[in-house]
Amino acid sequence: MITQTQFLTIKAKLKFSSRMPLSAFLLKHGTWQRGNALCDKYKTQSMGYCFENAWKIEKKHKLEYWEGYAWCPSVTGEVFYHHAWCVDPASGEIIDVTWSDSATCLYRGVHIPTSKLQEIIGRSRVYGALDRGHGFETEIVKSLFGWTPKNSETQMPRERSFSDYLKRQKWPKHLEANP
Repeated sequence: MITQTQFLTIKAKLKFSSRMPLSAFLLKHGTWQRGNALCDKYKTQSMGYCFENAWKIEKKHKLEYWEGYAWCPSVTGEVFYHHAWCVDPASGEIIDVTWSDSATCLYRGVHIPTSKLQEIIGRSRVYGALDRGHGFETEIVKSLFGWTPKNSETQMPRERSFSDYLKRQKWPKHLEANP
C-alpha cells in the first residue's frame, strides 16, 4: 500500500521534473492510477521490456495500452520511470505484467488507442509512443492529444536538485518531518 507521504513525494518529483516535456505533458493530461495484484489470468513477463510486454498483452486480451510514468518501491526505489502497462476497460484495473509487485505501484499516464499505437509501432519498429529512446515524441503527442510543449515548459528548473526543490515546498503540518 502506498502511503500519503510516498504519494506526495512522487507527485512533487513529477512536478519538479515538469520542465521536461514528457513530465509537463503527463501533468496536464495524465491520470493517477494505483496498481493492483496481477491475477492468475496473466503471467509476469521480462523486466526491461514493458512497452513490448504491454503491447502484446493489450492485443491478446483486448486491454487498453497506457504509457507514462510509474513508481514501484521494490523496483524503482524513489525514482519514477517511463513505463507502459495495460488497463482492463471493464474493471479499470491495472494489468502490469512487467513488474511482479504492481500492487504497490503508482502510475500516471495516458491511454494510447490501439489503432494509433499499431500505426506508430508499424512505422518505427520500436515499441512505445511518448518517448521511443530519442526524446519526447512531440509530433506523436500533438497528433494524439493536440499538445505541444511551450518554451517555458522545456527549461530546466531553477533548483539544482530535488532536495533543494523539496526545501521550498510548503507541506501540510501533519506531513512535515519532526525536528
